[in-house]
Amino acid sequence: MLREFSSIGQLRQNIPPPQLSDRQVSLCPKRRAKGFGLNFVNLSKELVECPEGDYDLYDFVQQSEQITNKEFDLVIVWTSSFDQSNPLNTRKFKCPTLLLAGDTHHWEFPINHLLAYWATEGFDYVATAYNFQHLHWFAAAGAENLA
Repeated sequence: MLREFSSIGQLRQNIPPPQLSDRQVSLCPKRRAKGFGLNFVNLSKELVECPEGDYDLYDFVQQSEQITNKEFDLVIVWTSSFDQSNPLNTRKFKCPTLLLAGDTHHWEFPINHLLAYWATEGFDYVATAYNFQHLHWFAAAGAENLA
């Protein structure tokens, strides 16, 4: 079983962040940034390596010399049930926030992890490209803007 999670984690590390804007800033935990390889250098900009584990996203951005424009129109956090890196204080940016939920069916208490993170951060929107059937758990918890 652990081997299965390891291979899923390796696969996830090889999926680059989605390119949604030519002005976007993509942060990636240090251990993952190297897994993307040269072909996945955020298309127009390099990935900004951020801490692993829980960290204050707002403070990190404010202190980063790589991120010059610190005002954002939208903050998107792409995470999954087995992700051990949770950017906190996303609301400090004073713009809409989106939880892009990846894998929601692996690991221990998978949906609980993402529901707790969603509730802690108070994301405005929740979207997924994977386990659509799990969006009903977010609706049951009070999320209204689901896709």
